[in-house]
Amino acid sequence: MARVIRLAALLLTAAVVGAAQSTYPGVTLRYNGLFDMACTDATKQVIEPEAITELRSRMQAIRSLWAKEGAALLGAVPEVTGIPFRFS
Repeated sequence: MARVIRLAALLLTAAVVGAAQSTYPGVTLRYNGLFDMACTDATKQVIEPEAITELRSRMQAIRSLWAKEGAALLGAVPEVTGIPFRFS
């Protein structure tokens, strides 16, 4: 499980888009194999095909969790860093 979470952290790309009725931007989570080789090179760990299969099978659950908890997580960033988000 930790390996899948680590893989997800390395392989998920967050595309920030404007959100209509939110203080924070919307975030779209997607897996893209484009970064697999770069991550393998950087970590010196082979990404097992089974881990990618598991990640793909969990993407909807990850998106659902982000939809539920994402605003609270983004809201914690200014509290932790002391720096507000500035979006134009």
